[in-house]
Amino acid sequence: MESYNALVTTLFEQECFLIEALPEQMPAETGCHPVEGDKFQREQDAARAARTMKFTNLLLNLTCFCDVAAFREEWVDHPDANWIGHAIDDVQQDRVRRVLFLFPEEEMLLVADAEDPNLLVFGPSESMQKILSLLTTAEGLSWHP
Repeated sequence: MESYNALVTTLFEQECFLIEALPEQMPAETGCHPVEGDKFQREQDAARAARTMKFTNLLLNLTCFCDVAAFREEWVDHPDANWIGHAIDDVQQDRVRRVLFLFPEEEMLLVADAEDPNLLVFGPSESMQKILSLLTTAEGLSWHP
C-alpha cells in the first residue's frame, strides 16, 4: 500500500484531464457558468443518481482493461461494483471528501472529489486516453485535458 501512496503523489504532479457530466466541453464564449449549473445539478437527486451511475459504469468498464486499487478510508485492491458505486455516491452526496482510483499498471489515477463535480484523471497514457474517450462517450460524458 505504501507503493500506492508514492505512485499517487507522483501522479498528482502530472497533467490533469477531466471527465465531465456534460456531453461536451462548453465554449468559453457562451457565457455558460458550469460551476453554478453543476452545483444546482448536484443538489437534484435524479441528476446526482444519473451522474453517479455514469461515473460508476465508466469505472467498472475501466476495470475490464486494467486492475484498480481504490482508497476511501483505506486501500482496497479490486473493489467490486457495489464498493465503487457506493464510493462514488458518497462523494456525490458529500459524505466523503475524496475517493482515489489507482490503476497501478497503467500509472493512472482517477479522483472523485466532493469539491469538483467531475472526475479528475492524472497520468493517462495515449492508449488509455483513447479508451477513456470511447468509454466517456458511451456513457454520455465528455473527456478533455
